[in-house]
Amino acid sequence: KAGTWQDRRRGPTAVREMLKQGEFKRFLGSTQPEALKAYARADAEFLRLVAEGNRLRERASQPLTPLEAHREAERRAREIAQEIVMVGGRALPASDPEAADLLRDSRLSAFPVDPETGEPVGVPEVERRALNLLVNGGRLPRPAATIADAKRLYLKERIRGDINETAKTQRIERAMGHLAHAVAEDRPLSSLTREDAREVRDHMLRDLEMNPATVRRYMNDIRAVISLGFTEFGLGAAFNPFLRLQISLEPA
Repeated sequence: KAGTWQDRRRGPTAVREMLKQGEFKRFLGSTQPEALKAYARADAEFLRLVAEGNRLRERASQPLTPLEAHREAERRAREIAQEIVMVGGRALPASDPEAADLLRDSRLSAFPVDPETGEPVGVPEVERRALNLLVNGGRLPRPAATIADAKRLYLKERIRGDINETAKTQRIERAMGHLAHAVAEDRPLSSLTREDAREVRDHMLRDLEMNPATVRRYMNDIRAVISLGFTEFGLGAAFNPFLRLQISLEPA
């Protein structure tokens, strides 16, 4: 009615949640040539929002790994450390040991207490760990990186944003699903053994009756995920048990 061109579309729930409104709207121009020129940019933005919204919804549906929870707790602890706590008429930063103890006790007192252990229950893991980090001056050991951490890192660093992101993500998920037959996702990367690798290989060859070429492709994907995890989580010197593993119709 105003004589202008707009890109208006409802979009999936993930986009509407991100935009906090019912539809995606972008002004394209006052003339058709302007609109045609601007449409490609608006369309690219919409597709980016769809991809980001889907990732956020997927992340929300997945519980944090212990390492992810610890990293979130480190960030949260830095936020809490900026607060001011009144202790006996003194204004102390929350990072002060005396203030940190008082703050933690105050925050945890909002939760019910287990009558048997005397410990508060229902405390979100990130908040609990953040308060403990604050009290201990940041000196809490980081949990070991797990197979789940390696998979999520690989999807983020190697797959996200790829033109074939959906297909490649599904392939990695399938490969890591075969790995999960022998090794749980919460296993530390450093605990993987050659026996684990052989069991995954044999499961695909023997139980799933895959041909060696298909098994080799899946094993290559698994090896790539584990290798990136070893490198990025500081385990570079560890031996990747999926390297140079013989694949044939008669597994040893």
